[in-house]
Amino acid sequence: VLQKKVGSSVVPNRESPESKISTEKDMEIIIL
Repeated sequence: VLQKKVGSSVVPNRESPESKISTEKDMEIIIL
């Protein structure tokens, strides 16, 4: 749930590839 919240909250704000990379990094941090 946290991963989806972070991704859905970050991606819509900025649909740039950089935002997607930062979202993936945040997801990895949450998983770890």
